[in-house]
Amino acid sequence: MFKRNDLCITPLLSQSGVILQNVKQFSLSAKQMAAHGHDHTKLWTAEKVLSAGLLGIIPTAFLIPSQFMDYLLAISVVMHNHW
Repeated sequence: MFKRNDLCITPLLSQSGVILQNVKQFSLSAKQMAAHGHDHTKLWTAEKVLSAGLLGIIPTAFLIPSQFMDYLLAISVVMHNHW
């Protein structure tokens, strides 16, 4: 019932005469997204490392107050919230 193109599925009439809507194809797999220039695997890996690092940064920032720890905590929390 559907005519398949590279970018989208074009609408066709069904047997009852109702026009079917356009449906764009997309992929959530990293392999196919990487082929289109949308590889977010490295970003997700960096976010996981940052999240694990926050488990140590947050308590350390409160136990050892200093400018460096304040900056590290602020930058880490902002990056974590942004991603």
